[in-house]
Amino acid sequence: MSRHPLGALALACLLAVPMPSAGRDRPRSAGARRVAAASPHAPAPPDTAERRGRLLAAFSRGPQLRRCWDRAVLDHPTLTDRTLAVTLHVDAQGRTTHVDVRDPQAPDLAQCLVRAGLWLPWVGPGEAFQASTTVSFNRGA
Repeated sequence: MSRHPLGALALACLLAVPMPSAGRDRPRSAGARRVAAASPHAPAPPDTAERRGRLLAAFSRGPQLRRCWDRAVLDHPTLTDRTLAVTLHVDAQGRTTHVDVRDPQAPDLAQCLVRAGLWLPWVGPGEAFQASTTVSFNRGA
């Protein structure tokens, strides 16, 4: 035993008061029950096709693609028209995690498209998926 009277008292209190077990004896709050029970009116998570469509629309309509092309033409004035295949990889949380695009003649353009794909808006949780598209660039008017 401790020589200090408060030390002995504290030790006696610890030994006399039972500690609650991990969750079994602890009362559940009403909020925990509400979270556990799914609401019949809760919206269903979007399906993969819908999420894929939103992602591809955001990628193809975004101004970043045009900026990438304009920059590539400024850096490489002899760059010709091109069509590139792009594959976007999305995780179960809805974030774009990886972008596949290759252009051996204009690697800076390909890298810019990768960065544009990685900054796409979140498409919501659900099944992980891949979305493929092509993007075309031309030097026209």
